[in-house]
Amino acid sequence: MRVVLFVVAAFALAAGATLAQEPPIKLKDGPGRDVVENNCAACHSLGYIEMNSPFPDTKLWTAEVNKMIKTYGAPIAPDDAKIIVEYLVTNYGTQAPAGSPPSGPAAATPTETGTPGSATRIDRQAPREEGR
Repeated sequence: MRVVLFVVAAFALAAGATLAQEPPIKLKDGPGRDVVENNCAACHSLGYIEMNSPFPDTKLWTAEVNKMIKTYGAPIAPDDAKIIVEYLVTNYGTQAPAGSPPSGPAAATPTETGTPGSATRIDRQAPREEGR
């Protein structure tokens, strides 16, 4: 009886771990994607990139990458940091280079909250209608 319970428990744990795995995140194709995947996914889900998109501009993506390096100790080389920021702005930002449309809805605008030195949080707010 103990063997049966042990086998059932082991199977349940293995099935639970499989079900709890995050589905793979597929970033937009473009120059620098491999650098982003290799550096960013080492510490966190690539889903964070999509969650912050499309609101960050060059300034905010640069601040986010610098925060990962300086605050969280991400071992990202300076050349890689530049590639990461360029990729994020081009594919998940508001200031995409000419000929590359920004991603996401253009109707919403971001507001930054937080204190200097803290993690920046983006609140997504839709523009207010006249008379409200």
